Amino acid sequence: MEVELNDQFTSYVKRMQKVRLLSTPSLDDIKEADDYSRLLLENFRKIGEYALENRRMLDEVLFPLLKLDRPLSEKEVERLRELSRLLVDGEMSTEIDLHLSEMIDDCLYQEEDIRLDAQNGNEEDAEVQIGLLQRRLDVAYARLTYSGRSNPTEWKKLLDDGLAYYEEALVFSSKSYFPRLSEEARESLIMMIINGTAMLNTRPNASGNENLELATRQKDMLDSVASVLEDPFYTGLLSEEFLEKAKFYITIYVSAFCFLEGISKELYAEAYSCAFQIEERWRQDPEFVGTVLYESAVHQMALYAAYRMDSPELDRCIREVVEYYETREESDYSYVGTSLNLGYAKALFVVLGGIHKRDPGRLSQQMEELLYTIPRDILGYLHRSPKREDFASYVNMLSSFLEYFKELPGGFRMRNYCVYSMAAMHPPTYIHSNMVAKLCLCLTRHLLSANPAVFCGFPGCRTVEEVLEHKDKILDYAWHAALYHDIGKLYVLDTIAMYGRRLLDSEYVLLRSHPDKGAELASRFDTTKDYADVIRGHHIWYDGSNGYPENIDVLHSPYKAIIDIVSVADSLDAATDSVGRSYRQGRTLAEFQEELKKGAGTRYAPYVAQLFEDPATYQDLSYLLKNGRKKLYDETYFLLKDLLKK
Repeated sequence: MEVELNDQFTSYVKRMQKVRLLSTPSLDDIKEADDYSRLLLENFRKIGEYALENRRMLDEVLFPLLKLDRPLSEKEVERLRELSRLLVDGEMSTEIDLHLSEMIDDCLYQEEDIRLDAQNGNEEDAEVQIGLLQRRLDVAYARLTYSGRSNPTEWKKLLDDGLAYYEEALVFSSKSYFPRLSEEARESLIMMIINGTAMLNTRPNASGNENLELATRQKDMLDSVASVLEDPFYTGLLSEEFLEKAKFYITIYVSAFCFLEGISKELYAEAYSCAFQIEERWRQDPEFVGTVLYESAVHQMALYAAYRMDSPELDRCIREVVEYYETREESDYSYVGTSLNLGYAKALFVVLGGIHKRDPGRLSQQMEELLYTIPRDILGYLHRSPKREDFASYVNMLSSFLEYFKELPGGFRMRNYCVYSMAAMHPPTYIHSNMVAKLCLCLTRHLLSANPAVFCGFPGCRTVEEVLEHKDKILDYAWHAALYHDIGKLYVLDTIAMYGRRLLDSEYVLLRSHPDKGAELASRFDTTKDYADVIRGHHIWYDGSNGYPENIDVLHSPYKAIIDIVSVADSLDAATDSVGRSYRQGRTLAEFQEELKKGAGTRYAPYVAQLFEDPATYQDLSYLLKNGRKKLYDETYFLLKDLLKK
């Protein structure tokens, strides 16, 4: 049984690694556009095979093991721990299957009876508990980072859970318990308490009062640890070498406040002081700093800190980071390479963009040009990236960059950048968005001929006559609204790419956040704000009785007709596609039409369902489903090839 479990678990991990590569294939060996579509089809056939094997393993081996009504054996616990570590490694910043890892840890957490009364347990129990709490906090941090991009409600729930684990860790730091721990356990505990404060800093798109509240809370927690490290009682139980390292970590976390928007001048001042302490220490003792922090992070913190305080050091920091950025190795996808290529890119874009806004004359021509080239550099790097175990980190960086994106004259517009980002990170989602746009345009064109009154209420269209007068405007809006309907998925691409098994409930919660997140993003930019209603409402049923997000009223939106059409086009593509949305055989148009009839009046708009009865509409849709996707595969291939160019 032991050998069988080990083989089953190891095979699952290897299959999941392959699945991610198969869904975003490299173009290195593809010479023709036709080969790209054939490769995707073949890859998703393989994904389907892997998924069946994975489901069998989960349903027949892992899930029953997690639900046993008897205590697990030591070997079973050992195997589960190893599987969980392979799925998420906090130290290596890798993530293959975060949510499954959390399920396993829940089981282990109960199995080890972590919630023993610390005062009654022995030292061995305590050290086991500290190790498991470390694991819980690692997974909590990963999940917080995951949900922090897109779902603030879920994030707050997870934060409460994470802080509960943190409070459990604090129990072991009491003066009555701490001396009973081994030296190794004491150091692990202190570092856990320091690093655990980072849970509060996992909302990359937070701003204003939220950032201020979270940063203040984290600062209070760090101050509490700092006071422990100055207390003679604790310093007598910890080595000088460790104390120096622990205090340096606190300095790093305080300096990281400079990455946040909208916090107090006092916190920015403390972050500034710490950032330049780190820079000075790095210049004097790079070997010591290198044991806990990458050099690129040192420069980024100094740059952000100087920018926040508008320091005289700012110009010098910009020059240094630009020099490092321009000499980076563009094919380096190690953790350090990612920090250089994406971290420096974002830092420069944020800082140069902020200066451009408040004092455009201050930037040299070289600096202004960087504002235009950096977004493209990021797209190319994201597309070329191997997208293996660190796929989540790429999604983190992309979603964070979108929060700071600025539309510049002659540069990328947000609507284009979102679409290109889909192509770079996850071609199946890009193809789906374009296919929905084609289907939506087709349905809108036929509906304008068959029933133009449906569009009365569209901006500028109070009567049928005005609808017909603004026909081209309505068609243009329908195309673009459909094309951007899924931009919120950019924040949850690693959930979407979880092809190797059925989604878990916790993943559905995140996935269902994409309409709200997409609408929030779209509303901030002139080129996308008019599409926010469609983005937010395309998963809400025609009659408003079901769908998501909840508590959103789109029934009175001036774009209600377009929302209804996009909803049908979205479902039609998902139902009939054999790539990207499903690795099973897609349904036929006739089969989808039957579903449409059954849902007309509730899920789907009756006037859209009636269009499918029209022979001309049905013929156009059939043509698009048969030939439109093939053309899209070709277009995607050429777009991706273009992104690879310097």
